[in-house]
Amino acid sequence: MKKLFLHIGLLFIITGISILLIDNVSASINGYYSDIKESKKVLDNININYNLFKEKSLNVKDTIKDISVSFDFYLEEFNEKNIDIVKKINKVEDEIIEISNISIELDDNCKYELNNKNIDNKCSNYKINYKNMIDSYNEMINVYNEVIDSYNEYQKELGRVEVNNYKSRIGESVNKALINIS
Repeated sequence: MKKLFLHIGLLFIITGISILLIDNVSASINGYYSDIKESKKVLDNININYNLFKEKSLNVKDTIKDISVSFDFYLEEFNEKNIDIVKKINKVEDEIIEISNISIELDDNCKYELNNKNIDNKCSNYKINYKNMIDSYNEMINVYNEVIDSYNEYQKELGRVEVNNYKSRIGESVNKALINIS
């Protein structure tokens, strides 16, 4: 009878250990597939946001070039050119604000190590391109304000009203995105 209880006890121990092992293996497999699913989601988000970023940032760069070229005019033409320039700058600022939101999303996803060279390249390229785009924008605003300063000197000589320097609407969202990039 003792042997029977010993065999039954041993059977319960082996069954219990087997159940624990099966449960641990099952949890590991579920965790593995869950990680793969999350990684795929992050990869997809990076690809989607990078393509949006790339398209929009190229448009901004082209518009900045277009605006910068339009600064070459006689001071007498300032009033008629200024309205168009300000409209274009406002459009660029709207696009930059939109891009900064995309870049925050990219930053959130690029913080993971995904061991994917294509994705790693996209993450580093967007950071470099974003910083370059913002630097180009800031340079354009500085040059525009220099044009306004020249115009104001011209106006002062003629005894006319001066124009205020351009104040950028680019603010906290862009700065937050730039801080995250650095």
